[in-house]
Amino acid sequence: MTQVSDGSVPKPRGRAVARSRPGAPRPRKPGIRGSRRPLTRETLPSEAFVDEAGAEAEKLRELWDLGLAESRQLAAKLRLAARHWPAGDPEDPDLRDEADLMVSQALRCSIHHASRLLEDAHTAVTHLPRLLARLEAAELPARWFTVVLRRAGGLREAALHELDESIASWELAVDEGRFRRELGALVRWLSDQQEAAQRSRPQRSVDILPPDEDGTACLQVIGPAPEILALGRRLDSAARAIQRAQRQALESGQEIPFDDGSVSGTARPLSLAALRYRVLTGSVLETGTVEVPRERFRITVTVPALSLLGAADAPGMLDGIHPIPAEMARELAGGENTWYRVLTDPSTGAFLPLPADRYTARPDMLEHLRLRHPTCAVPGCTRPTSWASEMDHIEEFDHRDPASGGPTSIENTHLLCWRHHQLKTAGLIDPVRRSAATADPLGSSPSDPPSGSPSDPPPRSPSDPPSRSPSDPPAKSRSGPPSGALHPGSTSWAIRGGPPVDAIDDTDMVTPWVVDAFTQMWDEVQQRIARHRTAMTDVETGESTEGTEEQYGPPPY
Repeated sequence: MTQVSDGSVPKPRGRAVARSRPGAPRPRKPGIRGSRRPLTRETLPSEAFVDEAGAEAEKLRELWDLGLAESRQLAAKLRLAARHWPAGDPEDPDLRDEADLMVSQALRCSIHHASRLLEDAHTAVTHLPRLLARLEAAELPARWFTVVLRRAGGLREAALHELDESIASWELAVDEGRFRRELGALVRWLSDQQEAAQRSRPQRSVDILPPDEDGTACLQVIGPAPEILALGRRLDSAARAIQRAQRQALESGQEIPFDDGSVSGTARPLSLAALRYRVLTGSVLETGTVEVPRERFRITVTVPALSLLGAADAPGMLDGIHPIPAEMARELAGGENTWYRVLTDPSTGAFLPLPADRYTARPDMLEHLRLRHPTCAVPGCTRPTSWASEMDHIEEFDHRDPASGGPTSIENTHLLCWRHHQLKTAGLIDPVRRSAATADPLGSSPSDPPSGSPSDPPPRSPSDPPSRSPSDPPAKSRSGPPSGALHPGSTSWAIRGGPPVDAIDDTDMVTPWVVDAFTQMWDEVQQRIARHRTAMTDVETGESTEGTEEQYGPPPY
């Protein structure tokens, strides 16, 4: 039974009333004060039901020791990372962004991960020193400490200190299930002690979760239960009305509403779940008098031409970041009236540059920059450039004398998120562009042997049979791109004049793979033709051809 609330806050009942009354006795704080069967290195074999003197027990102890080393390593990592917490105002976004960027380069991780690590390190060193000491002593598994940090995210400073004091006194020779239960109860207990105003404001948020490998994504809506249920009921009512209209249209032969082709094909209406999705994605968002600007970029699905033709199943790329199955890419392409051609170098996948000669980039330039940098160009930043990016001149554009400043060209521009654009404008990060280069037309490089060296094979006539025997495997792909190939460019980034970090442009990863696969197939066809001609020559000269058909196979034409 569903009860509709009139908006008033219901009075708490039971134990909640006792907790909310002034002067009421506080309930007992959760904790682990002992264990009937403590889990230690010595009791591990018996708890795992293996022979204490056997080889399996020794393997388990080695794994136990590895867990202890992992705890000590995490403690050391947190202490080192905490040194990079901004010494000035930690709320200063420039200082935080600079620290996040430096840590991300040191650990070769994303800026988002580095920011989370800095938060965890600061919390551990400043607010959880006792628990960090137990982690350092390998008395607390690294995974458990991470769980504590995640669960304690909403606690204030005073509650964090009480959390640290409480868990530091626990008996931790227990299993993870019991630890999580007691930790959850303790965090809930501490949360209840915080201000009532903080508890009375439920979270309201809409989050866009990253797409999965199968090409699906999730839009997560969190809010008070009455509001979410009311939204769900409105969606459900609309879906049921459309489903009813679809049934009537099928019976009367009229035009079917919200038909994606499957209703008329199967003579069955869409499911309620599918119709809720259609209604939600087709709704017009109401923003009142606030005008929403037109989107700067369209959602781009890059599909190899051979995948469109069905000759290959190479995946497509959604906004240059997320791979989607070839079947889904073909379906999306089939529903569009306009296709845009993207030119890439067939051997390296580098996007071919476009010219530009003004301060404001043309739409085709912006599309090229987005293909080259699907995320912010700053190394480690994962903010997509398709949403809230800003075009930036690497060498500043001179508005008074455009000829003497940085040009608005593909090689002098990139897309940055608004935060890193501010850092670059403030001079905290300094990029230096290295343009895309074309290989030597002769195909030589410093690593190639000189022409005529012993490593070069002797010249051959096109009619000569291949030097490989018929039993050899197919020829492998060539090492490196061929002569004249366009190599992707790169940008060198320096933070406050420190050592530079190179970031290579994104490329189309599928095209080189497809070209290489077809090159190998072509080489194999040529070898089979040559072998067949050799066999035919043997027949004409009267030599034995027994087993030729089984050895070489039939002609490829």
